[in-house]
Amino acid sequence: MYDWLAKKNIQTGYFLWAMFAYRLGLLITYVALNLMDGHGQPALLYIVPFTLGTFLTLGRKRGDLKNLWTRGVP
Repeated sequence: MYDWLAKKNIQTGYFLWAMFAYRLGLLITYVALNLMDGHGQPALLYIVPFTLGTFLTLGRKRGDLKNLWTRGVP
């Protein structure tokens, strides 16, 4: 939604990076599951830090973090 309101395209927006981080977090979840011999852990334990970390890093690098964190609209 933010990308659309800020008129950002797929390369300069946050959606593509969020999906990449989500997939990476999910991959790490499966790796951890296999390393722990099938004793499951909550997937959000890995997915949330990857997606939130990506969001915070990109927001800070691009100068959008304060706007994203406080209002969420451009």
